[in-house]
Amino acid sequence: MAARHFEQADRQQALNADDLEKWVYAARCAGCSGEAISPLERAVAAHAMSGNKQAAAHNALLLTLVQFEQRNYAVAKGWLKRSANYPNPQKETAEHGMWEWVSSRFAAIDGRLDEAVQHAQ
Repeated sequence: MAARHFEQADRQQALNADDLEKWVYAARCAGCSGEAISPLERAVAAHAMSGNKQAAAHNALLLTLVQFEQRNYAVAKGWLKRSANYPNPQKETAEHGMWEWVSSRFAAIDGRLDEAVQHAQ
């Protein structure tokens, strides 16, 4: 599987943020989302350190989704809150849309249905 090749390459030389994202994509496409957690965490940190806040937010949101899908709700909520620190929340970006969608899912599982609908709209 491609994700294994990324893991091997990373052992030889630390992958950059773009390659970490490709590793994440390979793991998720193979149905191994849990294996995407470590590279996603590293991609968030790498993008944040380089000042690419939009990419950091995107990866933090992907990490939120992975943790949500793994039913690690407390960890996922932490990543959702962290993701909101990167882009301007008023800015119309794909990341803002992802944030609203994930926020809607959390509100729904918490029983806050009106809030879930508000986020979804």
